[in-house]
Amino acid sequence: MQVKYYIPVLVVAALMAGCGGKPGLRGKVVFSDDQSPVTKGIVVFENESDKSVARGELDQNGNYAVSSLKANDGIAPGKYRVYLTNTENYKPNPGGGLEILENTVDFKYHKPDSSGLTVDVKKSTTFDFEVDRFDPSKR
Repeated sequence: MQVKYYIPVLVVAALMAGCGGKPGLRGKVVFSDDQSPVTKGIVVFENESDKSVARGELDQNGNYAVSSLKANDGIAPGKYRVYLTNTENYKPNPGGGLEILENTVDFKYHKPDSSGLTVDVKKSTTFDFEVDRFDPSKR
């Protein structure tokens, strides 16, 4: 075989190898009251059968892309419980000293057992979530 035929064969082989990978998973997280984006936090997907996790960091528009081992590498098919972490904002303390922690989402979304968010991943897809804001009066 001549060298000129090796390059197309290698390109096709590389493309075919990528087809059997994990499904890509993206989405958006917004507040249920006004559809504004949750702009800080990590969306965590916990596999119901083996407890493995994959996660995606929220951007300023509330979007995420899931990674399990490396950036945007997708997620294994399966059923997942979904929860949020690191959703708190820090703001300067007007009296000086330590910054003040400000919760943004309801505490129920911080644990897989209480979030109520689940997904069944079968192929590359998008999962959007609506969450309730933190309400200090309900604490």
